[in-house]
Amino acid sequence: MYGSFNGYREIVEKLLAKGADVNAGYKDGSTALMFASEKGHLEILDLLLLNGADVNAKSENGLTALMAASLNGHRDVVEELLLKGVAVSMPCITAMAGLH
Repeated sequence: MYGSFNGYREIVEKLLAKGADVNAGYKDGSTALMFASEKGHLEILDLLLLNGADVNAKSENGLTALMAASLNGHRDVVEELLLKGVAVSMPCITAMAGLH
């Protein structure tokens, strides 16, 4: 999570090489993909997706990577997620969809 949040590609690569679960969740269910999306780290996002990250994973409150990228203005990340087939109509507990 730390590497994804802060954009440390080398850390993410090493963890994945050691067998880290690419879809592991933080306390609230947020995944590394959500953190990379929130911060706009496109390289990290691509690396995680290449290693099987669930593009439609949801946190406990229903937040998705698409919502995180959209809320923070990361158009390039949004475009990449759309290319990867992300669901665009999954609402979170506030009933906000990813492209709201």
